[in-house]
Amino acid sequence: AVVSTQSTGKHKLIKDFKERETKVEKLKKKYELLLFRVAPEQEEEEKTQAYYVIRAAQEKEELQREGDKLDSEIDKVLKEIGGLQNTLKILNSQNEKLH
Repeated sequence: AVVSTQSTGKHKLIKDFKERETKVEKLKKKYELLLFRVAPEQEEEEKTQAYYVIRAAQEKEELQREGDKLDSEIDKVLKEIGGLQNTLKILNSQNEKLH
């Protein structure tokens, strides 16, 4: 019975070791694959610095257009507020005349 228990324990340890070994191999392959995917991008970055300069200029232009649009919306809202304030003044003066 003792020999059988030891044999079963040994078998479990061997099985566990092989499972872990397989996991390690899978992780190594996954790591290598990720390195392969990232490495070409790094080389490409070195070769296409002009691309990033152009891209930054395009983003800057887009942000400038968005800023201009927001400025025009702000101006429109300020005009509306001014009109509403004038209307409020008129209503208040009419209200005072009634009292």
